[in-house]
Amino acid sequence: MYGANASGKSNVIKAIRFCNTLVFRSHTHNENTIFNYKPFKFDGYANKPSKYFIRFLSKGIEYEYAFSLTNTQIMEESLHFYPKGRIKEVFTRDERRGKEKSDI
Repeated sequence: MYGANASGKSNVIKAIRFCNTLVFRSHTHNENTIFNYKPFKFDGYANKPSKYFIRFLSKGIEYEYAFSLTNTQIMEESLHFYPKGRIKEVFTRDERRGKEKSDI
């Protein structure tokens, strides 16, 4: 990765590390977990969820993993993949809809 000084290269690396840590340590997240990230600093965005989207290949199949979170809660999470070139949903979770299946 290359670019001008102060163009955000380090922030991209920090975001990738944050996503990696969040996924690989997800088994330690309890109801009172505080996520260690810095929200977007522009006016009006500090209290809104931050969104992350990762696209990757594994064994020749494309995957998309996305999530949004606040300091205290993962709001949305989804995983899709493209076996044979068509999108398939593995799972989608949206906490704003409710925690119980009957709440959806």
